[in-house]
Amino acid sequence: MVGREYSQELTGQMPGYVNGKKYYIERSALDNYSETIYMTKAVIGIAANNLASASTIYYDGTIEDWMKIEFGSNIGTYGGYDLYVKNSLDEYELVEEFNSGTITTINNYQLSNIKSINKVTIKSSCLTIGEYAFYNSCFDTIIFEEGLKTIKANAFRECTQLKNISLPESLEIIEGYAFAYSNLEEVTFITSDTDYLDSIGEYAFGYCFKLKSVSLPNEIGNVHNGTFYNSGITEIYLPKANYHDYLLSYCSDLKKITIAEGVTTITKGLALYAYNLNLIVIPKSVILIQKDALSIGSSYTLNISYAGTIDEFYHISKENGYCGSTKLVVECIDGVATING
Repeated sequence: MVGREYSQELTGQMPGYVNGKKYYIERSALDNYSETIYMTKAVIGIAANNLASASTIYYDGTIEDWMKIEFGSNIGTYGGYDLYVKNSLDEYELVEEFNSGTITTINNYQLSNIKSINKVTIKSSCLTIGEYAFYNSCFDTIIFEEGLKTIKANAFRECTQLKNISLPESLEIIEGYAFAYSNLEEVTFITSDTDYLDSIGEYAFGYCFKLKSVSLPNEIGNVHNGTFYNSGITEIYLPKANYHDYLLSYCSDLKKITIAEGVTTITKGLALYAYNLNLIVIPKSVILIQKDALSIGSSYTLNISYAGTIDEFYHISKENGYCGSTKLVVECIDGVATING
């Protein structure tokens, strides 16, 4: 087989020893190395800018050993690689499925860019999925068991084979860009009457162009800037939460937004440049409409269904330019008001 075994003994780079020696693949040592790589089990650290061009890695340890390696950032940015590890018969075996087993944390970059994995199971003992943990990997199926608490930034970014996910009720935090640029089509949050999600980070589902359906929890603490920015969502129900700016901007397929009772602010640029948006349903609990919150673009008309009277709608506090140049047709319980932007 074509390839090379790579291990470098250094001092002072990373903690821990294997067989009395310390092994660490230094920064960029394997950058642009596209042949098959044979990696000793003694490697405990892989610094940044390695494996970016690798096509196949034969690792002389089990998948459990692999999960103990500490990875630096940007270890792979191209087509990804097939990973072979040793099985119980001490034979190399292609990693096609990953089960987190008793692991409590999947660390940063640990399973990024691996194209051989087609199924992932996150067991109940796993509490945290680290930054870029599965970045640019090729699996199309993932199962989340109850227990997971945190999905960190960019964890599933650019996982282009992933289509549908069901996120567990135990989940508390989704950090920024967690699923951005993936090909997700449907996202479901497993919920109960008392379910509460602390936070969804900025652009967490941004640029998911094929994403059509999202079922959010009953209540969320904070939904940060651009969470669904430039995604393919067609209709969405927004539960009680503290929403930040540009939540659904540039969602060109968006037709309807329903805002739950209890939401008090329609935030800046809610669906700005979502040119096909036809209807926003607004509850009486809204007391502030921010700049461009009801704007979808110049020379467009947007229908509003408001749960109160025309007078109550006019008395909602509104920032200058709250509907931009968009014409509003506001249907209230006592009639219809037309507002020219």
